[in-house]
Amino acid sequence: MAIRSQVVDRLIALLDQGDEVDRCNAAQALGRLGDSRAKDALYNHLQDEDLDVCVDAAQALGVLGDEEATRGLVEALAYHCAGDVKLAAAKALNERGGSIAMEALRPLVLERPEDMDTGESEGWDDWWDLQLEAVKAMGNHGHQAAMDEIDALLDDEDCQDIESEALKALALMGAPGTERLKQRLQDATPRSQRRIATALGHSHNDEALSVLTDLLASPRAEVREASCRALSKRQDSDGAARLVHLLGDPNADVQVAALEGLERLSAGVLNTAVCVELAEVDSQPVRQMALRLLHLRCKNSPAPSSELAALALRATQAENAEEASIACQLLACVGSAEDVPAVLERVNDAECSPLVRCEAIKALEALKDSSQATLEALLGCCDAEQLPVRHGAMKALLALNSVATAEALEIPPLEMLHRMLAGESPLPEPTAEVTEQEAVAENASVSLDEAVVAIKPEAATEPEGDLQLIDTLTLEDKVEKAPTMEEILAGMSSSYPESTDDDFTSAAGSTLDAITRSNAEAAVASPQNLSSDSERILQMVDDLPEEYAEFGNVVHHNARTGERMLSDKKRRKESTAESRAVLAALILSEASDELSVQKLLLCLMDENAELRKQAVESLAAIAENHPQLESLKNCLGALVTQLHAGTEEIRLGAARALGVLGHKSAIKPLFAALDDQDTLVRIQAIRSLVAIERGGKKLDDNDHVSLDEVAPTRIIQAIRACHKDPEIGVRVVVIEALGALKYADVELLVNMGLEPGGALSDVAAKVLRPMNSEAATARLIDAIDTPDSMVRRLAVSMLTSIHGAQAV
Repeated sequence: MAIRSQVVDRLIALLDQGDEVDRCNAAQALGRLGDSRAKDALYNHLQDEDLDVCVDAAQALGVLGDEEATRGLVEALAYHCAGDVKLAAAKALNERGGSIAMEALRPLVLERPEDMDTGESEGWDDWWDLQLEAVKAMGNHGHQAAMDEIDALLDDEDCQDIESEALKALALMGAPGTERLKQRLQDATPRSQRRIATALGHSHNDEALSVLTDLLASPRAEVREASCRALSKRQDSDGAARLVHLLGDPNADVQVAALEGLERLSAGVLNTAVCVELAEVDSQPVRQMALRLLHLRCKNSPAPSSELAALALRATQAENAEEASIACQLLACVGSAEDVPAVLERVNDAECSPLVRCEAIKALEALKDSSQATLEALLGCCDAEQLPVRHGAMKALLALNSVATAEALEIPPLEMLHRMLAGESPLPEPTAEVTEQEAVAENASVSLDEAVVAIKPEAATEPEGDLQLIDTLTLEDKVEKAPTMEEILAGMSSSYPESTDDDFTSAAGSTLDAITRSNAEAAVASPQNLSSDSERILQMVDDLPEEYAEFGNVVHHNARTGERMLSDKKRRKESTAESRAVLAALILSEASDELSVQKLLLCLMDENAELRKQAVESLAAIAENHPQLESLKNCLGALVTQLHAGTEEIRLGAARALGVLGHKSAIKPLFAALDDQDTLVRIQAIRSLVAIERGGKKLDDNDHVSLDEVAPTRIIQAIRACHKDPEIGVRVVVIEALGALKYADVELLVNMGLEPGGALSDVAAKVLRPMNSEAATARLIDAIDTPDSMVRRLAVSMLTSIHGAQAV
């Protein structure tokens, strides 16, 4: 292309005439363009006065890769005195390969170049990097002529830091290299044996397989383990067959290595019977790996198996949580309805690991059990302390709704989720009488017998038979027979304020009885309103003589404690319900029915902002996965309201949901969101406008919101107006949006790409490349001549992105 030739010519000129930074950028760009016409210019700059330019020129020549470029790199390797330049040339030669490159690198395996600068920094010699690159090159290209040098290097005690790379290089040299490794095994230390085994894992010839097979018989467990892992890299059935024999190894680490290798190879040679046997050995890691292999074999074709199910059920009781969770996964594949009770035990065990409980819940879901016992267990998990357990339980309820039989259930699972979404109990509340009894029993802070004695001190003078009668009363009877505050006050003298001192003492005693009675009623949470009682009790206490101050303090304390207990209980109940509602909204994002959409829509009016946020996100997910649902049309007005009045997170979700719905009538509300104070909302508004314009739907006469049609040019203008937004993220999305809408404003896009900092250059070039590369190139070539070095650098970067090899 003529325009691309102009770019190459301009970059060559910049390489020759620019400052150090310009020359580096030009060299890198010419390498990425891959144009052979730049070869001579790059070769000339291998001796540039700036070492960074030399390095970039060497790397660029390595990309060009023809014979002439290779010879230039060989010269730089041989004659340049700087270690950085030599290393860049060596890496480029390793990248290109060929006999010329290998013969140039081969001497570096053992010899330090004489003309090389010392280059030592804090005890490090640059030649060591050069030597390592040469060793890698010999192996990467299987250069067998260098085997003697590699052998000599391995015998040098000063070069043991690169022993592993040297051994790998021999292994990659085919059968001759493998033979050298076999010879080295005769006198090798256990560490070297392990490293040789590891190196042979990179070789795929038969000789390497034979050597590894011999190593499997090593008396040292660590060598056998390394050989197992090397065999697993070969990806062939011969290696897998040998791994099977290691399953009976006396060392657990070797067994695990063999199992992991078989897992990687997915070997069919490992039969189920062997896995079952290994799944019950003493070694926990071996059991775990055996269960994992059984699960891998069964999950693609799940089928009931009583033998495997029995094994999995036993393994679910394992102390190790990961082992027990894998057992649950296996049971989900091979279990049947008969295994459900055992699974329910794990689900209902609050002391069990959350990981195991979650997998057990998934097993119930996979077994498609929708019995009342299962649903009750899942409902119990909906209030679990751990969020993953609650999430898994609700998810299972939704999944089981399709298989639940209506006649066997009081309430279908989906309705349970809807009730939780509304902040209600998933099952009908018990009768008021039962609730009252439970409340009394739960909140009692003193025994009822003590309360009765404290309330009626005169009981000691009553016949013994009456006391026996009191002891035999039920809890409900005792509460009902306890006198109320009104009864106590009615028995007090109406002349109490005007009484004499003697009378006052008597009245005070009666008052204390009344206070004690009411305080006890509060302590056992009687059906009376505690707040009202507290006010009356405290007023009576405040009127007592000073000598009763200590008693009054106790009453004050008990009243405050009772109020706090009830308040805390109410808050906990409300908090639990709210948390459950939010999670239910999340789970319903996977629903596909009209009623769930309607229930989520009602949540948009809830005062809980977190619930509104999740409802908005779930509606967007449903609209994305099930756009055919008619009830989605009713969401537009509520989402627009949330877009204008919600929190930042809710506005963000509403903007996304409107884009997913794709209704044209959401365009104008999204226009307003382009000025939102939150950056993410503005970004999402732009993306949603693009989505609507590219695939939006008009509303029909039955929709709740009806707005005028907006022309596509108006959308482009609104998005274009955001190109000066102070946030870079918004400007990035503006460029992407203009590209998606095919708006070829080259001047605007180039100017944005050349903004200081370069944050927009790549995305602008990506948009300009398919849109109008010639006009953009002409504009960017002109930008190279600007005196601003930053603009020149960005222009070169954008030209490279537009015309680089990946763009051709």
